[in-house]
Amino acid sequence: MPRRKAGAPIRGAQAYHALRPRERETYLRSVNALSWMRDKSWSLSRTARELNVSPRSISKYAGSALRRDARGRYAPRPADRFYRELNFMTPDGPVVVGVHGSRRASEVARHAAAVKRFGETGDWEGLRPFSGKRLVVGAQELEYVTDPDVLTRLLEAGTVSFEDLYARAT
Repeated sequence: MPRRKAGAPIRGAQAYHALRPRERETYLRSVNALSWMRDKSWSLSRTARELNVSPRSISKYAGSALRRDARGRYAPRPADRFYRELNFMTPDGPVVVGVHGSRRASEVARHAAAVKRFGETGDWEGLRPFSGKRLVVGAQELEYVTDPDVLTRLLEAGTVSFEDLYARAT
């Protein structure tokens, strides 16, 4: 498989899987850095320091989602279209899904947070907005799991891990 052109954004599974494992890990940290910059209003340098990734790597892998503000500082654009592989909860347990874009990734993350809260407190109110919703990934439609009985079964079986939303590079 031909190597990806340096600086070209990762916008699909083919480009993502063409990365070496170490590059993939750096890419995931860079994309995660965008999310942190958006959520916490942190600078590029502070975010890079906190996530143990260089500002140069963030610029390399996620530079198209950054812009310079009026003071010349890097700020994230409101959303991006980068490819990510995330852990997604199904009735049979977690599966890895490839999603495009920060908005869709945030939706998957909100569902994971609601599942975690349900597991910790039994409160399923956070799952209500996902009732009947589906995540469309390519030709596949996956329904968000909101049934408390199914979630309880998965949690008791130990198939659910809240360690990381992102599927790890192998």
